[in-house]
Amino acid sequence: MIDMSLSQLMDLAAERDRIEQKMGKLHLAARGLLNLVDNKAQREGYKAMLDNFRVRIGLTDLIRLCLTMSEKPMTAVEIRNFIRDFGSESSNQQNLLQSIHTIVKRMEGGLIKEEPNEDGEKAYSLMTIAERLVKTGVDKSSANKAGDQIENKFDLARVWAEALNQNTVVLDGVVTANRGPSDETRKMIVEAAFATPQQAEYDAMMRGIQGLTSAGKKDKK
Repeated sequence: MIDMSLSQLMDLAAERDRIEQKMGKLHLAARGLLNLVDNKAQREGYKAMLDNFRVRIGLTDLIRLCLTMSEKPMTAVEIRNFIRDFGSESSNQQNLLQSIHTIVKRMEGGLIKEEPNEDGEKAYSLMTIAERLVKTGVDKSSANKAGDQIENKFDLARVWAEALNQNTVVLDGVVTANRGPSDETRKMIVEAAFATPQQAEYDAMMRGIQGLTSAGKKDKK
Protein backbone atom coordinates (compact mmCIF):
# COMPACT_ATOMS: atom_id res chain seq x y z
CA MET A 1 0.00 0.00 0.00
CA ILE A 2 2.78 2.43 0.84
CA ASP A 3 4.40 1.81 -2.56
CA MET A 4 1.12 2.65 -4.29
CA SER A 5 0.64 5.80 -2.20
CA LEU A 6 4.20 6.97 -2.89
CA SER A 7 3.83 6.25 -6.59
CA GLN A 8 0.63 8.30 -6.77
CA LEU A 9 2.23 11.14 -4.81
CA MET A 10 5.21 11.12 -7.17
CA ASP A 11 2.98 11.30 -10.24
CA LEU A 12 0.88 14.11 -8.76
CA ALA A 13 3.96 16.10 -7.76
CA ALA A 14 5.43 15.73 -11.25
CA GLU A 15 2.13 16.84 -12.80
CA ARG A 16 1.98 19.83 -10.43
CA ASP A 17 5.47 20.94 -11.50
CA ARG A 18 4.61 20.39 -15.17
CA ILE A 19 1.60 22.68 -14.84
CA GLU A 20 3.61 25.29 -12.93
CA GLN A 21 6.26 25.26 -15.65
CA LYS A 22 3.70 25.60 -18.43
CA MET A 23 2.06 28.49 -16.58
CA GLY A 24 5.45 30.14 -16.21
CA LYS A 25 6.20 29.92 -19.91
CA LEU A 26 2.75 31.23 -20.83
CA HIS A 27 3.28 34.07 -18.37
CA LEU A 28 6.61 34.96 -19.97
CA ALA A 29 5.08 34.84 -23.45
CA ALA A 30 2.19 37.11 -22.49
CA ARG A 31 4.51 39.59 -20.78
CA GLY A 32 6.68 39.64 -23.89
CA LEU A 33 3.66 40.83 -25.87
CA LEU A 34 2.60 43.59 -23.50
CA ASN A 35 4.66 46.17 -25.38
CA LEU A 36 2.37 45.68 -28.37
CA VAL A 37 -0.30 47.54 -26.42
CA ASP A 38 0.38 51.27 -26.76
CA ASN A 39 -2.63 52.31 -24.69
CA LYS A 40 -1.22 52.63 -21.16
CA ALA A 41 -4.50 51.86 -19.39
CA GLN A 42 -5.01 48.69 -21.41
CA ARG A 43 -1.38 47.65 -20.99
CA GLU A 44 -1.50 48.09 -17.21
CA GLY A 45 -4.84 46.28 -17.14
CA TYR A 46 -3.36 43.25 -18.90
CA LYS A 47 -0.37 43.37 -16.57
CA ALA A 48 -2.65 43.41 -13.53
CA MET A 49 -4.56 40.42 -14.92
CA LEU A 50 -1.33 38.50 -15.50
CA ASP A 51 -0.37 39.05 -11.87
CA ASN A 52 -3.31 36.82 -10.92
CA PHE A 53 -1.57 33.85 -12.54
CA ARG A 54 1.92 33.92 -11.10
CA VAL A 55 3.89 30.70 -10.69
CA ARG A 56 3.83 29.90 -6.98
CA ILE A 57 6.77 27.50 -6.84
CA GLY A 58 9.65 29.11 -4.94
CA LEU A 59 13.43 29.05 -5.23
CA THR A 60 14.01 26.21 -2.77
CA ASP A 61 11.62 23.90 -4.64
CA LEU A 62 13.06 24.95 -8.00
CA ILE A 63 16.58 24.10 -6.84
CA ARG A 64 15.35 20.73 -5.62
CA LEU A 65 13.55 20.15 -8.92
CA CYS A 66 16.63 21.07 -10.94
CA LEU A 67 18.82 18.62 -9.02
CA THR A 68 16.13 15.92 -9.15
CA MET A 69 16.07 16.06 -12.94
CA SER A 70 19.84 16.23 -13.41
CA GLU A 71 21.95 13.10 -13.72
CA LYS A 72 25.13 15.05 -12.94
CA PRO A 73 26.16 17.68 -10.36
CA MET A 74 24.96 21.18 -11.23
CA THR A 75 26.83 24.43 -10.64
CA ALA A 76 25.04 27.44 -9.16
CA VAL A 77 25.09 29.09 -12.61
CA GLU A 78 23.46 26.02 -14.20
CA ILE A 79 20.81 26.01 -11.48
CA ARG A 80 20.16 29.71 -12.17
CA ASN A 81 19.75 29.02 -15.89
CA PHE A 82 17.24 26.25 -15.13
CA ILE A 83 15.22 28.62 -12.92
CA ARG A 84 15.19 31.33 -15.59
CA ASP A 85 13.99 28.85 -18.22
CA PHE A 86 11.30 27.51 -15.91
CA GLY A 87 9.43 30.82 -16.03
CA SER A 88 9.08 31.41 -12.30
CA GLU A 89 8.71 34.94 -10.96
CA SER A 90 11.66 34.04 -8.74
CA SER A 91 13.91 34.40 -11.79
CA ASN A 92 13.33 38.19 -11.73
CA GLN A 93 15.27 38.64 -8.50
CA GLN A 94 18.14 41.09 -8.88
CA ASN A 95 20.54 38.91 -6.90
CA LEU A 96 19.27 35.53 -8.08
CA LEU A 97 22.67 33.84 -8.12
CA GLN A 98 23.44 35.06 -4.60
CA SER A 99 20.06 33.80 -3.39
CA ILE A 100 20.79 30.39 -4.92
CA HIS A 101 24.14 30.21 -3.10
CA THR A 102 22.42 31.11 0.19
CA ILE A 103 19.66 28.49 -0.20
CA VAL A 104 22.06 25.78 -1.38
CA LYS A 105 24.26 26.36 1.66
CA ARG A 106 21.20 25.99 3.91
CA MET A 107 20.16 22.76 2.16
CA GLU A 108 23.64 21.20 2.30
CA GLY A 109 23.92 18.18 4.54
CA GLY A 110 20.19 17.63 4.73
CA LEU A 111 19.04 17.22 1.15
CA ILE A 112 21.91 18.11 -1.16
CA LYS A 113 25.68 17.68 -1.17
CA GLU A 114 28.57 19.52 -2.73
CA GLU A 115 30.70 17.64 -5.24
CA PRO A 116 32.81 18.74 -8.22
CA ASN A 117 31.49 18.31 -11.73
CA GLU A 118 33.45 16.80 -14.64
CA ASP A 119 35.39 20.06 -15.05
CA GLY A 120 36.32 20.19 -11.40
CA GLU A 121 33.95 23.09 -10.70
CA LYS A 122 32.05 23.41 -7.45
CA ALA A 123 28.67 21.81 -8.03
CA TYR A 124 25.75 20.24 -6.20
CA SER A 125 23.62 17.11 -6.39
CA LEU A 126 20.85 15.51 -4.35
CA MET A 127 21.95 13.23 -1.56
CA THR A 128 20.93 9.63 -2.11
CA ILE A 129 18.39 8.09 0.22
CA ALA A 130 21.18 5.94 1.66
CA GLU A 131 23.25 9.03 2.46
CA ARG A 132 20.27 10.67 4.14
CA LEU A 133 19.56 7.51 6.16
CA VAL A 134 23.15 7.43 7.43
CA LYS A 135 22.64 11.03 8.62
CA THR A 136 19.76 9.79 10.81
CA GLY A 137 21.95 7.14 12.46
CA VAL A 138 21.16 4.07 10.33
CA ASP A 139 24.26 1.90 9.80
CA LYS A 140 25.79 2.24 6.35
CA SER A 141 25.09 -1.33 5.21
CA SER A 142 21.38 -1.19 6.08
CA ALA A 143 21.13 2.33 4.66
CA ASN A 144 22.63 1.26 1.32
CA LYS A 145 20.32 -1.76 1.06
CA ALA A 146 17.14 0.16 1.90
CA GLY A 147 18.15 3.16 -0.19
CA ASP A 148 18.90 1.10 -3.30
CA GLN A 149 15.61 -0.80 -3.03
CA ILE A 150 13.54 2.39 -2.74
CA GLU A 151 15.38 4.34 -5.44
CA ASN A 152 15.05 1.43 -7.86
CA LYS A 153 11.28 1.46 -7.35
CA PHE A 154 10.88 5.21 -7.77
CA ASP A 155 12.89 6.73 -10.62
CA LEU A 156 12.39 10.41 -9.76
CA ALA A 157 14.64 11.81 -12.48
CA ARG A 158 12.82 9.87 -15.21
CA VAL A 159 9.32 10.79 -13.98
CA TRP A 160 10.08 14.50 -13.75
CA ALA A 161 11.97 14.56 -17.04
CA GLU A 162 9.04 12.93 -18.84
CA ALA A 163 6.57 15.35 -17.24
CA LEU A 164 8.50 18.53 -18.01
CA ASN A 165 9.61 17.42 -21.46
CA GLN A 166 5.95 17.76 -22.46
CA ASN A 167 6.49 21.49 -22.00
CA THR A 168 9.55 21.73 -24.24
CA VAL A 169 8.98 24.90 -26.22
CA VAL A 170 11.30 27.61 -27.48
CA LEU A 171 10.37 31.04 -26.10
CA ASP A 172 13.70 32.87 -26.29
CA GLY A 173 12.36 35.25 -28.93
CA VAL A 174 9.08 35.87 -27.16
CA VAL A 175 10.39 37.37 -23.94
CA THR A 176 12.38 40.00 -25.84
CA ALA A 177 10.04 40.19 -28.83
CA ASN A 178 9.65 43.95 -28.46
CA ARG A 179 13.21 44.43 -29.74
CA GLY A 180 12.97 44.05 -33.48
CA PRO A 181 10.43 41.63 -35.01
CA SER A 182 7.21 42.86 -36.53
CA ASP A 183 3.87 42.35 -34.77
CA GLU A 184 3.03 39.48 -37.12
CA THR A 185 6.41 37.82 -36.48
CA ARG A 186 5.87 38.04 -32.74
CA LYS A 187 2.47 36.43 -33.08
CA MET A 188 3.96 33.62 -35.19
CA ILE A 189 6.69 33.02 -32.58
CA VAL A 190 4.10 32.56 -29.84
CA GLU A 191 1.84 30.32 -31.92
CA ALA A 192 4.80 28.13 -32.94
CA ALA A 193 6.06 27.96 -29.37
CA PHE A 194 2.80 26.53 -28.11
CA ALA A 195 2.22 24.09 -30.97
CA THR A 196 2.34 21.12 -28.59
CA PRO A 197 0.04 18.11 -28.09
CA GLN A 198 -1.42 19.92 -25.07
CA GLN A 199 -2.25 23.11 -26.99
CA ALA A 200 -6.00 22.54 -26.69
CA GLU A 201 -5.70 23.04 -22.94
CA TYR A 202 -4.51 26.58 -23.54
CA ASP A 203 -6.88 27.77 -26.27
CA ALA A 204 -8.44 30.32 -23.96
CA MET A 205 -5.06 31.76 -23.03
CA MET A 206 -3.97 31.86 -26.67
CA ARG A 207 -7.13 33.74 -27.62
CA GLY A 208 -6.24 36.26 -24.96
CA ILE A 209 -2.70 36.62 -26.33
CA GLN A 210 -4.00 37.00 -29.88
CA GLY A 211 -6.53 39.56 -28.67
CA LEU A 212 -3.71 41.46 -27.02
CA THR A 213 -1.81 41.45 -30.32
CA SER A 214 -4.85 42.78 -32.19
CA ALA A 215 -5.36 45.51 -29.62
CA GLY A 216 -1.76 46.60 -30.04
CA LYS A 217 -2.15 46.82 -33.83
CA LYS A 218 -5.34 48.89 -33.57
CA ASP A 219 -3.74 51.33 -31.15
CA LYS A 220 -0.86 51.89 -33.55
CA LYS A 221 -3.16 52.87 -36.43
